[in-house]
Amino acid sequence: MILFTSIFLLCFTFIIYHNRNLGLLLFFFLLPTYLVRFTILTLPTTLLELLFFITTATILFHPKKGLWHTKKHIFTFSYYKTFFAKHPSLVLATTLFCISSTIAIGVALDTTKAIGAWKAFFIEPVVFAYLLAHVIEKKRDIEYILFGIVLSGLATSVLAIYQHFTGWMVPWDFWENRNTYRVTGWYGFPNGVGIYLAPIISFAGYLIATTATKTKKHVRDHAQLWLSVICIPLALLSIIYAKSTGPLIGVAAAVGLWFLLHKKTRTWTIVCIVLAGMFFFSLPAENPIKKEVLAQDRSGQIRKDMWAESVEYLRVHPITGAGLMSYQKEIWPYRIDKWIEVFHHPHNTILTMWMNIGFFGMFAFVWICVWLARVSLQHIVKKQSMAHIYILCVLTTFLVMGLVDSPYIKNDMAMLFWLLPAWAVYSCTKKSTQ
Repeated sequence: MILFTSIFLLCFTFIIYHNRNLGLLLFFFLLPTYLVRFTILTLPTTLLELLFFITTATILFHPKKGLWHTKKHIFTFSYYKTFFAKHPSLVLATTLFCISSTIAIGVALDTTKAIGAWKAFFIEPVVFAYLLAHVIEKKRDIEYILFGIVLSGLATSVLAIYQHFTGWMVPWDFWENRNTYRVTGWYGFPNGVGIYLAPIISFAGYLIATTATKTKKHVRDHAQLWLSVICIPLALLSIIYAKSTGPLIGVAAAVGLWFLLHKKTRTWTIVCIVLAGMFFFSLPAENPIKKEVLAQDRSGQIRKDMWAESVEYLRVHPITGAGLMSYQKEIWPYRIDKWIEVFHHPHNTILTMWMNIGFFGMFAFVWICVWLARVSLQHIVKKQSMAHIYILCVLTTFLVMGLVDSPYIKNDMAMLFWLLPAWAVYSCTKKSTQ
């Protein structure tokens, strides 16, 4: 295992050293490798984290293209002031987010676990986003990154569909009852599949839209186009096989928003939404789909109890929350459903952030989301920016899923979330639509 990992990391280092775009494609393709865990000199780490260190070092210190040599000014206080002048809300919100997550280590019950979460969910994604905001200089740069994400989603979808028919790698808890059988992908739990694939559908949509409009297409463009086309139905099918309602609704919300943002389809979209709403609420109260969407089934009731427990806890600890990775132990005295397992998080993004990094950390996260939405809408109104339309669609998917789950607290999803500010910063600097 050690020999194989060493050879793999050397090959990755060679690739990203000689071709940074290809290296970034591979990095994002390999996002699920955070599941490969081991210890180095008593320090726990993941394969994805090692890839992050190699990628960051290459971006910074490459002898010809490294930011430390070519754009050394980005590390100075004067540049920070310039960057702040361009994006004050983003800088303030991100700074508050990082400070709050750091303070949350001191509040946590287990410092070791807290530091691990602090690195993986808060510091490393933010650092990577800052570097990507300076590395992405051309439209092709972001296309490489998104193509890596789409390929990763395609691989995950193929595995999930194969699992549906064979049960390979599916834990027994999700296999024993064929009536409730759900695929789990690489993750070992069904919602991991839906949470990961839902935003990738919007990334694939962007690649289809931007590649289809090119007059001259190279071999890579054709591969990018058709693999993105294939990825969308396979990802949807995988989410259905995982029976992940939140991600499905998140995808539907993103699709609805996409149609609303285009003038030609806006009126018909509003009509369809109204008719769909009327039809949904006209369904009988016992309809299983209606009960699931309105959180009236067993799963929904458990979630509502978790939310009630969390709210009760936060009334007592409104500023600090529970501390990083301390929810499971801290919430126990407030439990309503003591007969079931204690989940890692309260299955709601806002409550999860508040619990983990306190009120100000939660506030900073909301602030970042508001900045993304505001900037995207401003550019869409001004010049119908294609990039900002899809940034907004991905953000919508994240937030809708976050109503019933905690998609951010997942190594790969934290990286995907912070790709959005980096992409938005790049798109804001371009005069032409992307």
